[in-house]
Amino acid sequence: MTKLKISEFSHWNSGDVLQNIVRGPYAEWLIHHALGIDTGEHRYPWAEFDVSYKNTGLEVKAAAYFQRWEQKKPSIVFPTPKKQRNGAGFVFCLLGQEDDWITRREPDPLDMSEWIFWVVATKDLPESESISLIPFKKLYGEGIRFDEIRAEVDKLIN
Repeated sequence: MTKLKISEFSHWNSGDVLQNIVRGPYAEWLIHHALGIDTGEHRYPWAEFDVSYKNTGLEVKAAAYFQRWEQKKPSIVFPTPKKQRNGAGFVFCLLGQEDDWITRREPDPLDMSEWIFWVVATKDLPESESISLIPFKKLYGEGIRFDEIRAEVDKLIN
């Protein structure tokens, strides 16, 4: 047998970023890039924080309008678990457009214009351990672009 390639495994295992089990780690990777952080050799899923930045931690949560499975309507819910509220804040990431679930349009997760982001201080999270999109937007607004993440995170931790 010849030597196998890790890139082939990575593509087979994680090549479909539209799958919800891949989207979360992909969003973490995006935030590392937005903050100019070296992602290192491998992701460590049991790290204290999803992203360590300037001596503090950030949690990253991702959602999307489009799912690989059929939906009667989208259910965008961001988890805000209390056991993960140890860092400065959370970065919430939403992929796609509101009608993607109807049209079955597949957003391009590599295109940063397809994403909306929110940087929220841990102290400003609701008491509940999750929040759906409509109340989320009422609390935190319409979101920011990828190129605005670093400035918002810097503002949060300073």
